[in-house]
Amino acid sequence: IDWYDAKILSYTPPTAEAPSGKFTVHFLGDEPSVTYTMSLMPKVVRPSVRAWTRRALSLLCFEGNLLNSDNTEEDGGKSIWTKLPPSTVLPEDASHLKEMGNNSDTGGKDGDNNQIRLIQYKKLLQIEQFLATRLSPHEDEDEDDEEEDEDDEKDNEEGGDGPGPLADSNYVKYLCHCMKEAEIACDWLMGESVVLEVIHYIQSRKDKSEEQTISSSKNIALAGTNAACRKRVSREVLLSFLVNGARFLNNLRGYDPNDKEAASQSQQQNAREKRTNKRGRKKRRVSNASANGRKAGTGGKLFSDNEFGSLLSKALVSDDSLEKMLSQLLPLLKKNAPSSRQQKQQQQLPQQSNHEAYITATLTQLLKKLYEELWAPLAIWIHTSNNMTNTPTSQKSSSSQFYSLGQVEMQLQSASQPSSGNFDLVNLSHWTSKLEAKLKRASLFERKAWTVIQACAQPVVVGVAVGGLSSTSDAEDECIITLQRLKEEASPSLKLPSSSSSGTTSNGVNHMHNLNPLGRQIVNSSGLSLPSSLTRAVLNDAITLRRWVLDLNQAKAIRERASFVQDIIQRYVTLPQLPTPPYDGRLDDNRSIANPSAILAANTKDSITLLSSNCYSYNHIICNTEARLQRSCIAVINNNGNNNMVQEDAQAIFLRTKDGVSSALAELTKLPIVSLVEEKLLVREELIEWNGEAQRFLMRMSSSTNNNKLPFSQIEALHKKLLTILNMQSDRRLKLCQKLKPNPFIEDQVRSFAVADEHIICPMTGGWLRDQYQRGTEWMKDYNSIVTALQQINGPSLDSDSSVDVNKITSLLEGHDHKQHLAASFPKEYAHLHRLKDNITQWTNAVHQILLSDSLTFEDRWGQLEIALSQRPLGATSPAREDINMWIHSFRWRHNLQLGIKRMMDHFTAWKTNQAQHNPQAMQGAEYQEVSRLIRSVLAPLMIEGQDFLIEKEVGNENSFLVELRNEALQSISTSSGQTLIRKMDVLASGNIHGKAVVDAITNMEADKQLGSCLLLTRRVFWMMLFQCFFQRLETLSDNFSGALSDAKALLSLCPHGLDTDTTSSFVKTKAAEFRLQKLIDDAENLGRQSSVELEQCTALLQNTNCFLHKEQLRMSLLRLSDIQSNFKSKHLELAVKLLKHKDLQNNVQAKVNGLTWLVSTFAYDLFDSSKNQNVDENSRTSNPSVDLTDRIHLNNLKDLHDTLPVSIESEVTGDCLDREIVRICIMVKDLWDCANLWQKNVASIIPTSNESEKSGDCAHVVKVEDLVKLTEDKIVSKVIMPELDLVQNATALALQFNEKLKELFREEINGTTDVNKARLPDGKSLIANNGDYILHRFTGSEMYATLRETLNSIKENAARIPITTPEKATLEWMANIFDWVESIQNAGHYSNEQLFIKIDHALKILEQGHAIMYSVQDEVQLFLKGEKVRLQVFPQIFDVAAMKGGTHSLGLGLLRWAALLFECVKSDVDKEDVWKECALESTNLFETFESESVMGSVSSFRDATQFKDNVLGLIRQASELIIQDDELMCSLSALPKRMETSILFQKSLEAEKIAVEKKKYFLEKEKFENTQNIVDDRYELLNSLMGRRPPSPELDDIMNNFDDNSLFIGEPSVRDKSRFFLEKSLLTGMETLGLEQDDDAQNFCSIFAWNLEHAVNENFPYERMKNEYRDKIRSLRFNLQDPKNPMLCARVIAGDLSMTKLISASTEELASKEMKQKRKQAVEESIKS
Repeated sequence: IDWYDAKILSYTPPTAEAPSGKFTVHFLGDEPSVTYTMSLMPKVVRPSVRAWTRRALSLLCFEGNLLNSDNTEEDGGKSIWTKLPPSTVLPEDASHLKEMGNNSDTGGKDGDNNQIRLIQYKKLLQIEQFLATRLSPHEDEDEDDEEEDEDDEKDNEEGGDGPGPLADSNYVKYLCHCMKEAEIACDWLMGESVVLEVIHYIQSRKDKSEEQTISSSKNIALAGTNAACRKRVSREVLLSFLVNGARFLNNLRGYDPNDKEAASQSQQQNAREKRTNKRGRKKRRVSNASANGRKAGTGGKLFSDNEFGSLLSKALVSDDSLEKMLSQLLPLLKKNAPSSRQQKQQQQLPQQSNHEAYITATLTQLLKKLYEELWAPLAIWIHTSNNMTNTPTSQKSSSSQFYSLGQVEMQLQSASQPSSGNFDLVNLSHWTSKLEAKLKRASLFERKAWTVIQACAQPVVVGVAVGGLSSTSDAEDECIITLQRLKEEASPSLKLPSSSSSGTTSNGVNHMHNLNPLGRQIVNSSGLSLPSSLTRAVLNDAITLRRWVLDLNQAKAIRERASFVQDIIQRYVTLPQLPTPPYDGRLDDNRSIANPSAILAANTKDSITLLSSNCYSYNHIICNTEARLQRSCIAVINNNGNNNMVQEDAQAIFLRTKDGVSSALAELTKLPIVSLVEEKLLVREELIEWNGEAQRFLMRMSSSTNNNKLPFSQIEALHKKLLTILNMQSDRRLKLCQKLKPNPFIEDQVRSFAVADEHIICPMTGGWLRDQYQRGTEWMKDYNSIVTALQQINGPSLDSDSSVDVNKITSLLEGHDHKQHLAASFPKEYAHLHRLKDNITQWTNAVHQILLSDSLTFEDRWGQLEIALSQRPLGATSPAREDINMWIHSFRWRHNLQLGIKRMMDHFTAWKTNQAQHNPQAMQGAEYQEVSRLIRSVLAPLMIEGQDFLIEKEVGNENSFLVELRNEALQSISTSSGQTLIRKMDVLASGNIHGKAVVDAITNMEADKQLGSCLLLTRRVFWMMLFQCFFQRLETLSDNFSGALSDAKALLSLCPHGLDTDTTSSFVKTKAAEFRLQKLIDDAENLGRQSSVELEQCTALLQNTNCFLHKEQLRMSLLRLSDIQSNFKSKHLELAVKLLKHKDLQNNVQAKVNGLTWLVSTFAYDLFDSSKNQNVDENSRTSNPSVDLTDRIHLNNLKDLHDTLPVSIESEVTGDCLDREIVRICIMVKDLWDCANLWQKNVASIIPTSNESEKSGDCAHVVKVEDLVKLTEDKIVSKVIMPELDLVQNATALALQFNEKLKELFREEINGTTDVNKARLPDGKSLIANNGDYILHRFTGSEMYATLRETLNSIKENAARIPITTPEKATLEWMANIFDWVESIQNAGHYSNEQLFIKIDHALKILEQGHAIMYSVQDEVQLFLKGEKVRLQVFPQIFDVAAMKGGTHSLGLGLLRWAALLFECVKSDVDKEDVWKECALESTNLFETFESESVMGSVSSFRDATQFKDNVLGLIRQASELIIQDDELMCSLSALPKRMETSILFQKSLEAEKIAVEKKKYFLEKEKFENTQNIVDDRYELLNSLMGRRPPSPELDDIMNNFDDNSLFIGEPSVRDKSRFFLEKSLLTGMETLGLEQDDDAQNFCSIFAWNLEHAVNENFPYERMKNEYRDKIRSLRFNLQDPKNPMLCARVIAGDLSMTKLISASTEELASKEMKQKRKQAVEESIKS
C-alpha cells in the first residue's frame, strides 16, 4: 500500500502508448547519492507516511540553542535544512511551496539571528503541516508486514536510515497538533523581540564574564555590552513574558511527539465526543465530566486548564505565586529545599534530551535564564525598595524594618550598576524616583530638625525671631509646633501626619517613618564614620526642653501659682541633654555651633535662682494665713457638733467677716506668687457678700405686710449667683485665673473648699434658698404642663381630652396660698388657674343636674347633653367626652325603642283588623309570619344595638351555654349594616355615679309601664327567640349538645313577667313556651331522681363486708337498673335525657349494670366467699395441693374473669367512688391471676419449650434445685389448677439424681491416679519445659486423664435427661468444654525435624477459644465450685485455680489446674511470637524499602548495617526456639542473609561502618590521651573504685592528692558530696526493700544515678543561692526513696517510669505513700469538721 521510504524526484504517469498502466518513478535510494528509476503500478502516486513522520519527528526534536550567541547567520537557517531527513515533497507541490515562500536562501536576509532562526523554524513547521495533507495514512497495519515493520523499527532505533517509524492517521494528526502548538509558540516568541534582546545581553555578559579574569578590562567590556542595549524594558513586559511563556510551556508539555499512546487516546476521545454529541446536551455534559483528563493534549500537562488559569491570575499579582508556578514548570535554583509535592513535580519534568521538542527546550531555557538572572533579583530589589519608600502593595504588608540613609543610597546606586544583577536593562524609574524623593526629604528633615533643636534652647522673647522661628505664647509657639510635626512624621506607625507641611509626597507616602537614625553619617576629625545623633529620642527631649523654657517664661512674666513655680524648679534638675548639631554648612550662619543644653544652662541660671527665692522666702506668710483659715473652719465645726460652746480665737472670728478677709487678701496680693490660700479667701469673700444680700431679702420679706412673698425672679437670680460662686465661674475668679496655667488639682481643692465654706458662711440662707428655688421650679413646671395641655386642646387635636384635672389645679392653688410651703409668688399664673377652676366647676354641676333629674324625658336628656358637650370648658376632664357621647347614645336608643314599638304595634293592629275583615280563615298561620316580619324590619336593629338591656338578669360569662344562645339569637336577626353597640357595663363604669343613673333611667320598669311597656315587650320577644334557639339545639344536636338541666332552669327564670293586654298577648305568646319548658324540666328531674336513688341503694349493698350474703338483693337491684337503663333509651324521654347528659347518669347506670353482671357470675365460685374460706387451713392446701377443694378454680376460668374485669385496678383509686365488694372481688381475681401468671412465667423461664431451647443454645438460664422445690410448694397451686405442675415435679426429681452423680467428679482420687495432680506443676512460661519436654504430654499421658475422660462421659449421659440447666449441669458443661479445649491443643501440635511446633493460625484460634471458655464462667458455677472447695480467680490478666482449705485432690480440680496452666503457656508463647514477628516484619520491610530506593538511586548507603545484620541473625536463631511459628514470615526472614550478601550497596555500608568504628575508637583514645581534664571524664571509674574499696589508677593519684578530702570535684563544697552519698544509700535501701540483689553492678548503678540526681537538684536549686531549698529537696528525696511503706516510688525511679525532672518537681505530698496520703486526708477532714 505504501511505497518505500524515498524522496520522489519525478514520475511519469501512464499514457495511451503504455497500456500497462505503470508509473515511471525516479526516486532517491537508501544512500543520498544513489537514485533509482522503477516502473511501478500503484493506484495513486503519493508520498511515504513513514518518511514524513521521520522528518516531522526530527523537526520537532531538533537540537539547537537559541541563546548561543556564536551562531552565524548561515548556521541559523541552513543548518536546520541540512540536519533534517529527506522531505516528502512531490514535484507538483513546488508551486504551492513557492507561494508559501519556501526558499532555502531566506536565512541570508538582514536581521537578528534569533529572529531568523525562529522564522526558518516556523516555515519548516508550516511546510510539514502542508505535506501532511498530501498523505494517505491507513488506520491499521497489515498483519503480513508485521515482521518487516519490526525490522524497520529496529533500524530506526539503532540510528540507521530506515524507512521511518510506523504511523497511522491518528499519529499523523497528533504530530500536526504538536507542530501547530510549536508554530503558535514561535509566533509569540517573534513578537517578544525586546525581551529576547534583553536575554541575549544577559547571556553575552555571562559568557564574557566567564572568559575574562577579574581585572579592569572586565568593567570596560561590560560597559560596552550595556551600551549595546539602547532601550530599557519595563517590569510589566518581563512579567508578561514570564506568565505567557509559562502558559505556552504548559501547553507544549501536553504534546510529546514520541508519545504514540497520546495519539490513540486522542482518537478515542474524538470518537467519544462524536457519540456524546448525538446523545444530547445533558448527556454530553456528563460524559465530558467523566472523561476529564483523557484528552490528548492534557496527558502530559502538569496542570489542567482551570488550575493553570487560576495560577496565572495569582502570578500576575504575586511574586510568590509566580515563583511557585515556575518552580513546578522549570528546574529553578531555590534557596530552600523543595517540598515533597515540588520534588514529585520536578521528577515529572522531562529532561532536555534528543527526544524533547526544540521549541519546548528553547522556551524552557529562555524562561529559566530570564527568571534566575534578572527577575528573581529584581523582585527582591523592588520588594526592598517598596519597604524603604513605604509603598503599599497588593502583596503582604511590608515589614516594620528600619533603614539608614546609607542603605537607601546603596539601594539607589544598585539600580544603575550592571554588576548588581542586570538592573540597568530594566526601567526602574518608578522606584528610583521614590528613593530620590526619600533622600531629598530626609535631607530637608535633618536640616530642619537641627535648626529647631538649636532654637528650642533659646530664651523666649515675645515678638523676636529665634533661629528663623518666631517665639510667641505657650499655645502658639512655632518651635513646639515644628517639633511635634517632625515627631509625628518620624513616628514608626504607618499613620500619615495630619499636617500638610509634614513632608509627605503627593501620593501620601511618609518617607521618615522607617529611617533610623534620622540623619546621615558623621565623619569625625579622625576620618571615622559615626552614626547620626539625630534620633526620635532627641526629638522627644527637645520637646520636653522647649516646654520647660516656655513654662519658665510664664513664671517670669506674671504672678503664677506657687505649685507651678516649684514644679519648674524640680524639672530643672532632670532636663535632658541635647546633642551638639553637626557643622557641615547646613546652618544659615558660619559660626561655631555650641551645645543647646549648655546655652540653656547659662541663660536660665539667674532666673532659677530668683524663682527659688520667691518660692521659699514668703512661705511663712502663706502658712500663717493657711493656719488661720483652717482654725476658722474647725471652730465652726466644733461649735456645731457640741452643745457646749467653745471659746473661739478672735482671729478666726475676724477671718469670717468681710473686713478680715479683705485685710488677709491685701497682704497676700503683694506677694510675687499666687498661693492656694489666696484663692480660697477670694471665694470666702464672695460667699460673705452673697450671704449679706440673701439676708437682706429675708428681712425684706419678713417686714412686708402685703403678701409676705418675694417674686420668683429675685430668688432665681440669687440662686444663679450662688451657683456661679460654687462652680468657680464668677468674674473675680475668671479675672484671677485668666493668665494662670490651668491646674485641675488646685481647681478641685478650691471647689471643695467653696462647697464646705458655704455651710460655714451661709448655713441658713443657702439651704433656704435652694429649697425655695426647687419648690418654685416644681410649681412652675406643673403650671406649664397644664398650659401645654390647654394649648393642645385649642390646637389641631380638638377632639382629644387633655390631661388636666381640676384636682391638680386645686392642688396648685392651695400650694401657692401656703406661705411656709412656697415663699415665691406667681401672680399672673395664680389668677389664670382660678379662672380655669371656676369654669370647670359650673359645667360639671350642669351635667350632673341633667343626669339626675326625673322630670326630663329621654329626648330632653340627650338634647341637653349635646348642648352641654358643645359648651364644654377647657381643661374639664370629668365626665369625659366619650362618656357623654355614650350617654347621649343610650338615651337616643331608649327613645327610638319607644317609637319603634309604637310603630310596630300600630302596624300589627292594622294588619290584624284587615285580615279579620277580608280573610279570617288564614289569620292563624299568617299571624306568626307577620310578627316575625315586623320584628326583623322594625325591632331587630334596635335589639342588636341595645342587646345588653334585653335581659333583666345579667348572664355572666360563666354560663357559656346561655351566652351562646344569646349570640345565636342576635345572629339570626343581624343585618349587614354596622351598628354601634351600647354596652351596659361600659355605661355603668362611666362617670362614677353618673353611669348608674343612666342605666337606672333606661331600665325603670315603672316608667316603662307608663310609656306603654315597650321595654317589657322587647324583652319578651328576645326571650322567645332564646326559647326557639334552645329547643332547636336540643332537637337537632344529639351528642354535641352542651346544655344542661341548670341551663334550662336559668332560661326559664329569664322569662319576663308583667301585665298582658290583648294586643301584647296575641303579638308574643310566652305562656305556651313557658309551659313546654317547665314540662321538659320536670321529666328530666324525675328520671334523674330515680337513677340516683337506685344507684345509691345498689352502692349501699356493695359497701357491705361480704356480697355473698346479699345475692338475691343484688340480683333484684340488677333488674331495676336494667329497667332504668331502658327508660334512658326510650323515645319520649329523649330530650330529658339530653339535659341529664352532664351528670353522666346513663353511663353510671350502664357501668353499674356491667359490674353487677360480672359480680353475679363470680357467685359460682366459693373461692371468693370470705365467710366460707376463712377457716380453711392454709397448711393443708400447701401440703396436699392435689386435694380437690371447692375453692380451687381452673386457670382458664380465672383468665375469663380477669379479661372481663369491670374495674381497672392498675391505678390507685380511693374514696367511695367505687363499689367496695366489686373492687374486693376484682382485686382477688387480679391477685390470683398475677400470681398464676408469675408462676407460669417462672416455669417457662426454668423449663423452656423445645423451640426456645433450640434458640437459647448454650446460653440457658441457670436454675437452682431449691427454686424448683419452691415452685411445687407455692400457695397458688392450692387455689388455682395449674397444668404445668406435673412437669415441674418431674424436673425436680431428675435434678436431685444428677447432683448425686456429679459428686463423683470432686471426690478424693482413687489409688493410682495421683501421678500428675499432686505433683508440682510447671512454671507456665511456655509449652516447652526447660528440659525440652512438651508439658501437655505430662497431663494427657497420665492415668488420671483417662479416668477423667470416662467419668465425664458417664455424667454427660445423666445430664442430657434434665430439661433445665442447674448450677451442677452448667458446671459439667463448662468443664466438658475445657476438656475439649485441652484436647484441641494436643491435636494442633506437629513435628518437624524432631521438633514440636504449632502454626500461628491454630495457636491464635486455640487462645481465642480458651479465653472465651474460661472467662465465660458463670457466677453459679463459681459458687458451686466454691462449695466443692475449689477456688477460681478470674481477673482480666489472670485465671487461677486453687484448692481451698479442706479440699481434696479430685479429678475436677486436676482438670481445672492443668487447663489454667496450659492457657498461660499458650498465651506466653503467642506473646513471644508477636514480639518476634514485629521485629521480623520491621527488618524485612526495612530491607525491602532499602532495595527499592537503591534501585531508584535515592539512597547511597544503609544506616546501621552492622547492627541490622546482627539483629536479623538473632531473629533467625530465636525462630528455631519458638513453638508457635509463622512459616511464611520465617521463609522471608531466612532469605534476608543471602539478599544482604548479594546487595553490593549493603556490603559497602558494612565496610564503611567498620571503618567508621575503627576511626571513632582511634579518636576517642586520642582525645582521652590529649585531654588534661580527663579526671572529669573518669568520674565513673573513680566512683567504681571508691565503692569497690580499691585504689584508683596511678595516673590520677597526683591530681587526687590536691583535692579536698570531702569533695569529688575541684571547688565544690563537701555538702554536695554528702548529698550524693545519702541519695546513693537511700537507693540501695529501697532496692533491699524490693528484694533486689545488691551486687557490684547495683552499687555502681546507684552511685551514678545518685550523682545525676544530685546534679539535677543543684540545677533547679543552686546550693550557693538557695541553700534551704536545696537541703529540703535532698531530705525529701532521701526519706521517700528509702521509705519501706512506699517501695513503689523507688521501683518506678529505678525502672525509669518516673523521670528525674518529674521526681524533682514533685512536692512532698505527691511523693508520699498511699497510707501517708490517706492519713493526711483524714487529718484535714477532721480539722475541717472541728
